[in-house]
Amino acid sequence: MGLGYNSRIFVPLFGGTTTGVATTSAYADNVSSVIPIGGASKIVLYVSYTLASGETSNNINLRVDTSYTTALLYQLVNESVSGATSTLTQREFTFAGTTSVATSYNLTLPLDVSDNYFRVSFRESNFTGTNYGTATLFLLIEVDR
Repeated sequence: MGLGYNSRIFVPLFGGTTTGVATTSAYADNVSSVIPIGGASKIVLYVSYTLASGETSNNINLRVDTSYTTALLYQLVNESVSGATSTLTQREFTFAGTTSVATSYNLTLPLDVSDNYFRVSFRESNFTGTNYGTATLFLLIEVDR
């Protein structure tokens, strides 16, 4: 028996089915539009990341913002607890490419939904000079019955 999703909406964010967009070192260069996700129960971010020629240990970093309104989005946070103190830090998802040059990685990042709107941004880090890779990002929105 399946999970019973009433509908599944596939949204291209960056790149196409066969080509990616060039990455950069700045989040501001790679920010998706704001996507309505209200009513969904789960979203899945699909990432295809290819290291540039001549690179072996680059990272792709992702930031996810959500909100109840499009006016102001909030970056997801991590919580660490020590004693009676909870410390919040802005959350960043990092994937490290560790194999040979021009290797492609396909990743999924499932996220529970608690807001009405979603936005993702990404950057590449730990690269040499300006030899950037490419990335393709898609979003799957799953709506319960």
